[in-house]
Amino acid sequence: MSPTRGGLPPQFWSQPKVALALSACDMPVILGEVQRAMGWTQKQLADATGYSQSWISKVLRGHQPLTLEQVRRVSERLGIPLHLLRFSVYEENGSIEDEGPDEALAELARQPPSGSPHKERTR
Repeated sequence: MSPTRGGLPPQFWSQPKVALALSACDMPVILGEVQRAMGWTQKQLADATGYSQSWISKVLRGHQPLTLEQVRRVSERLGIPLHLLRFSVYEENGSIEDEGPDEALAELARQPPSGSPHKERTR
């Protein structure tokens, strides 16, 4: 997959492996897929993120957990759409634009599975 204008094409984010990793905020998989798609070495990925090659290596092996701030910073630097990671995006005026699942999906998640012997939860 060839990147456009130095970034990844929009369809990259909907590939099954990438979409699954995004939904779980699985940064090692996301970074590995970005590295693969861009044809980068770990050093090039490190340069693009602003972190060291050894830090990137630890992240890719799952040995370096990321803070929320690191996820945001890496995402911004690599062009990973934050809303696909289910992050809220701060607007310039300081308000929060919720980019999480829509209300219909949230309501569906609150309902018991079909045929479930459990009563519906009340609030």
